[in-house]
Amino acid sequence: MIFKNIYFSMRFKIIALITLIIFFLCIFSMIEQQSSSNELMQNMETVLETKSNSIGNAISAQFYERYGDVQAFALNPVFQENDKKKMEAYLNQYSALYGIYDLIIYADLNGNIIATNTLNTTGSSINYQKISQENFSKEKWFINTVTKKFTEDSEKKFEGTYFEGPYIDPIVTNVYGTKSFTTTFSAPVYNKSGKMIGVMSNRANFSYIENELIESYKSLVKEGFPKTEITLLDSNGIVIADYDPSFTNVQEYKRDYELLNKLNLFQRNPDRAAYILATKMGIISSYHPRKKLDTIGGFSIINSPKWISSIGWTVLVRSETDSFFSKIYYLKYKFFISICLIGLFFIIISFFVINSVSKKFINISEHLKNSAAKTFITANNMSESSGKVACVTADQSNAVEQSVSAMSEISSMITQTVEHVNECSVFTSTVNEKTQQGNAIMDKLTNSMESIQNANADLQNMANIITEVTNKTSVINDIVFKTQLLSINASIEAARAGQQGKGFSVVAEEVGNLALTSGNAAKEIQTLLLDSQNQISRIIEITSKKISDAQTVSSDAAKEFVTISNEIESINERLKGITQATKEQQIGVNQVVKAMSKMDEATKQNNSLALETNELSKELKQEGLILEKIMKAVQVLILGNISLNNRQEKEMQLIEKLSESWKEDNKINNFNTIDPSKIEVKSLLGKVADNIKSKTEVSHPLEKVELTAEDEQFNEIKNL
Repeated sequence: MIFKNIYFSMRFKIIALITLIIFFLCIFSMIEQQSSSNELMQNMETVLETKSNSIGNAISAQFYERYGDVQAFALNPVFQENDKKKMEAYLNQYSALYGIYDLIIYADLNGNIIATNTLNTTGSSINYQKISQENFSKEKWFINTVTKKFTEDSEKKFEGTYFEGPYIDPIVTNVYGTKSFTTTFSAPVYNKSGKMIGVMSNRANFSYIENELIESYKSLVKEGFPKTEITLLDSNGIVIADYDPSFTNVQEYKRDYELLNKLNLFQRNPDRAAYILATKMGIISSYHPRKKLDTIGGFSIINSPKWISSIGWTVLVRSETDSFFSKIYYLKYKFFISICLIGLFFIIISFFVINSVSKKFINISEHLKNSAAKTFITANNMSESSGKVACVTADQSNAVEQSVSAMSEISSMITQTVEHVNECSVFTSTVNEKTQQGNAIMDKLTNSMESIQNANADLQNMANIITEVTNKTSVINDIVFKTQLLSINASIEAARAGQQGKGFSVVAEEVGNLALTSGNAAKEIQTLLLDSQNQISRIIEITSKKISDAQTVSSDAAKEFVTISNEIESINERLKGITQATKEQQIGVNQVVKAMSKMDEATKQNNSLALETNELSKELKQEGLILEKIMKAVQVLILGNISLNNRQEKEMQLIEKLSESWKEDNKINNFNTIDPSKIEVKSLLGKVADNIKSKTEVSHPLEKVELTAEDEQFNEIKNL
């Protein structure tokens, strides 16, 4: 095959892949947009359906009010009187108040007019005399009202009113002189006893319904649907109202009597009529013969609590299909154009980004090729350096062995010093212990002296107690003396008493004897206490002096022991410091010995590693050649083999030409001084030098030499 050996560039492949991805994403987005547009169109169609239903509700609300108005008018007591002027006044008020009743007729049961409004809704006079002599007994509305054939719906509580229209009312037309499109609401008038006495007929201008169509159209315009037509059909499908300002170019409601009550849409399309009558509410699409275009519309048969279903009016809201969906069409077109432009933009950006990345890949591959060349040169330098390293490591190993033996001798001397210091430390520790024991004994002596001192304090307390006892004996002596005086007085009084006081005299004498005995005993106790107090005082004085002398001596001895103990502690701490220092020196020397041993081993390993490095440098040369082939494969992957072959061909031609020219000028001996990494020219010359060397020594094929990304010629062929 023609493309079997052709490899496209990575840039081409990635751009093609991204283009396909963006293309399929655009197609998918367009399909999704189309689906979303269809769904949105379906949702928009419901706007017309909803609007037709809301218009129906508005019409039913108006109908509900008009249906009740005529019955409310008929309840006015004025119509039970025969005052025509008064009746006309009330009817004029009703016409002006509601603003929709062109003519209100009150007739008797024979069909003759009793009263009508004489003014229109704006207060102007009307030509009511034209109908003042008419008889309505044969009119349908009159007959049905008198016979009580009302337009009713008992379930919704619609009773008592006959509804007719809309139509061109000949009665109102005769009064006003112009066509009047009205609906008629008629109800009987009863007297107080409940007997029918007449018929009230309100001729409501159909503008009250047409105004609802106008307001609904305005809301549709605000919602963005200006080309909309609102049509109202009766139960037979005949048009009774049609509002389409976009077609008539007139915002006011203009009645087209060529359509009203003449055009039957159900007869024009029976299938559509059957669908409307069956579904009651929904969406229809049809061709508009008057406008000659397709329309989309929503319909709703009026059905409300305020509406009589048998009337059967249908609201039809139609819009031009293209106009109705114009925004969706515009957004869809805009989306398609945008997605195409975005896709094209991303393809262009991807092209520039990938082109930039591929150029960086090419530069990186060229730098890797240069690095491979430098690696080849470095391998040669490593081979030479490894031999020198082997010689230096041998000398270093001998020096390290001598250092290890010297450090071993130093370590043994430090060990002896540590032993002597340890012995001194033991002696000082023993002396320190003895000193501490003597110090403890002195502390005990001091404590004993303090105990004796405390005992003297107790003796002093006893002396004080004896003094207090002596004082108490003095009190006892006073009491004895006073008792003796009392005894003497008692004896005197007993003697005075004579025989009766003789017994009391004996008692007084005995009390005096006891008091004398107590006084003698108290004197003896006081004498003993004084002797005891004197002896205790002498003892306290002697012991206090001895204790004071003993405390002074023991205190001095304790201070000396403390001084000796502190000095011994200081000596012991210094010995500990010396011991610690010598141990650290010993550890340091041992570590140095170990380190020197390791250095010896390391130098031996370095020697072996130098030999291994020489072998590895040769392998590194081979890896450089393999790396060069890998770089070529990377270039084929990035550029493809088409542009790469052209580029290599030009590159080889340039190197061959420079090589031949250099050999002729005898500059080959200087190729070792060229550093291909410094500047662009030297890079190219370095490759030429390698090419000449390969031919001279190993006869390598010339194809092995490549240009770098900085070469001027490579920059030319890189753009192929």
